[in-house]
Amino acid sequence: MVLRVTDDGVGFSNGPKLARGLGFHIMNYRAQVMGGRLEIESPKRGGTRVSCYLPNKALQSHNKENARPELPGKIAKALAAWI
Repeated sequence: MVLRVTDDGVGFSNGPKLARGLGFHIMNYRAQVMGGRLEIESPKRGGTRVSCYLPNKALQSHNKENARPELPGKIAKALAAWI
């Protein structure tokens, strides 16, 4: 599954400013907790695209007896906090 947010703003550089903030680090941590990865792209023409790639197993309940049609609680909470 891919969660993607794209805008057409001015974008950002990969310079030292990115390393000082917590936003990227927090989003990256949350993606890794769910077994996924985070990518941020900022083309020269402007804009930014943040993509979170989650493996299929992140969507499956670990206990089929208690399986529900919604996302498992840990993933749903992480996604809600990320969005």
